[in-house]
Amino acid sequence: MDIQKVSKLANLVLTSTQERDFEKEVSEVIEFGINKLSTVDVQNIDPSFVITQNVGIVDKDEPIPSLEINQVLQNSQGTKEDLFKIKAVFE
Repeated sequence: MDIQKVSKLANLVLTSTQERDFEKEVSEVIEFGINKLSTVDVQNIDPSFVITQNVGIVDKDEPIPSLEINQVLQNSQGTKEDLFKIKAVFE
């Protein structure tokens, strides 16, 4: 796993020691999850089984209270007026 890439995406600054520790911890968590999932008995479960009855329920599209624009943009690496400023995605 590329910890430097993950930390950059998460906007985290890690020391080399923290990177090493984080890489070890993430690997252990992933390994634990894979091992745990491999013990689940799925022999008698239909592949299209849904555990909730909430299939196809859509909430109304109504405005709700939210953050002020300055709060939203305060942790952004770049802004222009009231917008996020990012590097070009396409060339």
